[in-house]
Amino acid sequence: MYRSTNRGQSWTKLTGSQFDRVTSITFNPLNNKQIYLTTEQQGLWMTNDITGTNPVFTPVQSYDYRQPERVFFNPYNTSEIWVSSFGNGMRMGSLVATGTHDVASENTLEIFPNPARDVVTVRSETEGEVRVYDAAGRLVRTYPVVIGSNELNISDLPTGVYVFRLNGRVGKWVKE
Repeated sequence: MYRSTNRGQSWTKLTGSQFDRVTSITFNPLNNKQIYLTTEQQGLWMTNDITGTNPVFTPVQSYDYRQPERVFFNPYNTSEIWVSSFGNGMRMGSLVATGTHDVASENTLEIFPNPARDVVTVRSETEGEVRVYDAAGRLVRTYPVVIGSNELNISDLPTGVYVFRLNGRVGKWVKE
């Protein structure tokens, strides 16, 4: 990863030989000095001082998958961070007041069939309320759920990609 401070006339490599194949970086909208860096083989990393001469990158310990693709911040709740990956689905976590992160390490919310048209089943280990977000991060629906299997009528939702969230667990689902 490189940085230019003179409109591209010269470039400085920020990561040295620490990373092989950086795939994306995302700035924290609440802290413009903090970025999240995804790599093809070395996992998810972050720094709290991207503006420094030699930023120090540390691995995000709570995200243990080696191939994250992108980091997103929920535009309606900027303390909520979502990490998509190649082969490991989407994980959700929350930023805490110290500026650190906690990407959920368990993704046990089961949603099937996927894709679906009229009804989906959500298998839950807890009772609560499933919150359904559209691809833009807007809350579009809530459903009460109990422990076990819950059939949810989704026939009136428009076609698209949705994220289901229940008690810190996240599942991605497609409406046909």
